Amino acid sequence: MKARLLIGSLGLLVGGFVSVPLGCLGEEADGANNTPAQEVVPHTLLEPSVDDALIQVELSKLGGVMVERGQLLAKAELLKRRLKTPLELPAPSATPRTDADLAARCKESVVVVARLVRMGATNDWVALPATGFFISTSGGFVTSSHVIHNPDYEGMVVLAGDGRLFPVQGVIADDEECDVAVLKAEVGLVAALPLEAAGQAGTRVAVLSHPVGRFFTYTQGAVTRRSFQHTSSSFQEKLEISAEFGPGSSGAPVVNSYGNVIGWVDTLRTWPNPAIRDGAVSPTLTFRECGVAGDIVRLLAQIRETPASDLVRAVSTADLNKKP
Repeated sequence: MKARLLIGSLGLLVGGFVSVPLGCLGEEADGANNTPAQEVVPHTLLEPSVDDALIQVELSKLGGVMVERGQLLAKAELLKRRLKTPLELPAPSATPRTDADLAARCKESVVVVARLVRMGATNDWVALPATGFFISTSGGFVTSSHVIHNPDYEGMVVLAGDGRLFPVQGVIADDEECDVAVLKAEVGLVAALPLEAAGQAGTRVAVLSHPVGRFFTYTQGAVTRRSFQHTSSSFQEKLEISAEFGPGSSGAPVVNSYGNVIGWVDTLRTWPNPAIRDGAVSPTLTFRECGVAGDIVRLLAQIRETPASDLVRAVSTADLNKKP
């Protein structure tokens, strides 16, 4: 039977900024039955109140059970298991959504990406949460690459907003330089968010993520600018947004008012020391940097050796063909 249970990061000082990756706070079994068993994590189905402590406890407990049953792959095995799974991506929407509809739509597709580790004197199972989102109804999901590489873990699961808990089967694509990964969860059928290579300064955006263990937190803002961020060997296009996020939000979708994903949450950059000028102290600045959806599309196109435009038809051709 296929197994499916339902149920801070370190700052790095770079050029005067504190760069904070946001991923962390802190196989299929034999048989012919293709309908996975299910359990439900309490309180993920209750609206409007969410019990964060109970979700954390149940996620840790049930995830640990899955590890002990041999239903999950440890980090080294998961990263080696590369899947050639075709993903059918939904077409971008052209219909604006209300705020309430957008939040509900995001919750159908956003997941808690949980790494299972043993911690403490009692060696208990603990789920370290980050964020991801389904891009195909067959279970392909996106998260930040650093989420799957750090820290060490003994298994990985994703928790959907309706309480279902799915094992992660393997990696479809991984780009550590762009800090984005596409993985496959063992699911039946799930809701997926469409990708759109768009988003200029002023575009209204929303983020649904799990900052500091506050599960399924919805924030809103705007794109403040598009920019290129340079390293010693390369540069990458980024969206900078005003919508709030924090540790545990890595991999969350940045959606526009149509419900299309235009980027994913990546990094907070904070100017740590107040600037003093003429005796006045300026406030600390925080920049919220996100990857662009075009990089996800290009990554999928590379592994399939397929033109990016064949994967997502209604996106900006100029954005897709640009070579950073």
